[in-house]
Amino acid sequence: QTLRGKKCLSLFFDNVDELAQVAVELEQGGAAKGIYFTPNPLNPEMLGSLRPANDDDVLERRWFLLDVDCVRPVGLRGESSTNEEREKAWEQFCVCREMLSTIGLEGIPADSGNGWHLNCPIRLNNDEESKTWHHEILKWLKAKTDATLADIDTKVYNASRIWKLYGTKAAKGKPTPERPHRWSMVIEDKHERMVAKHRPAQY
Repeated sequence: QTLRGKKCLSLFFDNVDELAQVAVELEQGGAAKGIYFTPNPLNPEMLGSLRPANDDDVLERRWFLLDVDCVRPVGLRGESSTNEEREKAWEQFCVCREMLSTIGLEGIPADSGNGWHLNCPIRLNNDEESKTWHHEILKWLKAKTDATLADIDTKVYNASRIWKLYGTKAAKGKPTPERPHRWSMVIEDKHERMVAKHRPAQY
């Protein structure tokens, strides 16, 4: 959980209900600028630790993560996005989603509050080969989309990546009518979905 200012509070849970309760308390208390979690499973020995997780703490890769952010004017990159900026980013998100489907990656779309996420279930070892695979696909997507409309984050390939906790608010900068703080949320979740257990040969 990232708190206001530059301080970061890291907590570890083995109970989802407890995690949700703490997230609600932080959100309602106004102490948190952003609340995040690590989608990939961590070593149980991290329970009680006060340090952030690193890649060596991840047991395996369960998610291929895509973050499509809005392009904001210079000087406003630390602020929330406008509806128009979000619509442009959504167009590029749809392009990325279609491209990923051609290599067997289907995911759960989500609204990060300022941009768009795609969470694709996978089952891969946490190793250098999988790390490179994730990174190369992100770079492929970025090269094939319009950088003037959206920013494909190519840095979200690390196994211990923190991710927006859906149901919490994105609170970049000062909220305005044009650039409000928005709630993050899952847009769609299919009950049955394919889990990719092998890296595609080509992309």
